[in-house]
Amino acid sequence: MPTLKGKTLGFLLVLILLVSLITPSGCAGKKEAVKGPREVLSFYLDALIGGRVDEACQNLSSGGKNSARIAAFAPGQSEEENFIRGQLAKKIHYVIKDVALMENNAEAVVEITAPDYEKVIKDLHTNLSWKELPAGSLEAHAFIASAIGRIIKNYQEKGIPMKREVETFYLVKEAGGWKVDIDGKSEKQGPS
Repeated sequence: MPTLKGKTLGFLLVLILLVSLITPSGCAGKKEAVKGPREVLSFYLDALIGGRVDEACQNLSSGGKNSARIAAFAPGQSEEENFIRGQLAKKIHYVIKDVALMENNAEAVVEITAPDYEKVIKDLHTNLSWKELPAGSLEAHAFIASAIGRIIKNYQEKGIPMKREVETFYLVKEAGGWKVDIDGKSEKQGPS
């Protein structure tokens, strides 16, 4: 006669067997979920901003993989450059506002918030006037350190100047699914 412990164990084994038969297996005929244009664009932007250019290229249309535009995002040649890119990337955010489907094409409107690099360069230029640069090496060192320190302090107190732009990205449906058409019709609508 089976004990209560044996019945419980048998019940659990039957339950596990039933659950495994009902639940789709992760191994049998595994199919990748079809990604829509919004998901493909999001993956592309995340990879591009994060400096993972190879991953970003996986979501480019066949004509865009050798684009000169994508080459600008290639990782830097030095650890220092890659570090700076990574730090700046933390400040970039985007929101996909709208995706319009037109048969095998899609148009996505994306709001991108990023450091206002033009303002940062103007701040550097204003605070690092070459006309005021002292002639002596030690004096020049103190001048540069002080000027950069003022900029850093200002940005720590007020934050890095940011700007928001709206960009339109175009996607095309190819044999492998939706892809970003980087050289197609992607255009900037300007600051907002």
